[in-house]
Amino acid sequence: MKIDFYTKAILTVIAVSLVVLVFQGMNFTGKAQADIGGQNVNVINLSTDITPGELLHVFCTNC
Repeated sequence: MKIDFYTKAILTVIAVSLVVLVFQGMNFTGKAQADIGGQNVNVINLSTDITPGELLHVFCTNC
């Protein structure tokens, strides 16, 4: 019976080590990327109080 316990203990250590090795290389979260600032666009036929030549900052929220 002592051999059975030893064999189970060694196999458990090997199994845990393999699981640790597998999960070490995995990346569970992606890197966040953000664009600082905005993109300049020309707006035509905009009925508001923006003067011609003034910059209108437009941000894309679901791109």
